[in-house]
Amino acid sequence: LDEVERELHSKVDTLRVVEYEQAVTPLLDPQYMDNLDNQRNRKKMRLRATAHVNQWTMQTECLFHFLELETQNKEHYSFVMRLREDAAFLSPIKASAFRHEDTVSTCVCEFYGGINDKGMLIPRSLMHETLSAPLQEFFLHANRDLYLKWFFKRANPE
Repeated sequence: LDEVERELHSKVDTLRVVEYEQAVTPLLDPQYMDNLDNQRNRKKMRLRATAHVNQWTMQTECLFHFLELETQNKEHYSFVMRLREDAAFLSPIKASAFRHEDTVSTCVCEFYGGINDKGMLIPRSLMHETLSAPLQEFFLHANRDLYLKWFFKRANPE
């Protein structure tokens, strides 16, 4: 991780590396697990739901670190790139190709559909929604039953 940090630091203006310990048993909604792919057994559904909650928790944590960096550095950044520790770049990235202030750039999640969280380039205007909405929806949605029925008919939860 130190080597990656040194390499990235030479290429970006501001860099913060955060090591996050994932919860082994986060709070899970049994109804959420029931709505995951019914082909899977209960143990696999629990593992998948745990991965989702950890992913969304880490994204929310990233938002907090981003806001802290802005305050600390007294800067208002236009974009943030969030990378997981297992992200890989097979060729140089042309940042100019991603300068759309109304679009989050991310990889396609080929196996499950949805969003791959290995890497995201997020404009400042979409930062809160992109990084905090999944966890908020999971825990705070006002009409949980209706939401789950609607959500699972339309999208993969990832």
